[in-house]
Amino acid sequence: MAGRSGTEALSRRKQALIIESNLNRIALQIECENLRAATRPLHQVATVAHRMGPWLLPLAPLAGLLAARFLRKRSGLLDTAVSLLRSLPPVLALWHHFRRTSGGQDQGPSAG
Repeated sequence: MAGRSGTEALSRRKQALIIESNLNRIALQIECENLRAATRPLHQVATVAHRMGPWLLPLAPLAGLLAARFLRKRSGLLDTAVSLLRSLPPVLALWHHFRRTSGGQDQGPSAG
């Protein structure tokens, strides 16, 4: 009889461990889904950055120059407009260059 009660206790312990394992598995699945949901925006940012990859290299120095111009002491609206207009030709040249090298998708009015 003592052997049978020990076997029953082990059987109950086994069942309790199986139930606990199932609960832990469900909790882990929920945590994984929460982690996926929390990192979904990061995946979207990475996708956008990957699409913009060819543009990031030439635009980074331009962004730095523009930031430096706007962060330094402004002397007036007219000076800011003039400095932006002076920056326009190199920016347009870069833009046209990268449009031509990105597969000949230049559909501007000067085509022909």
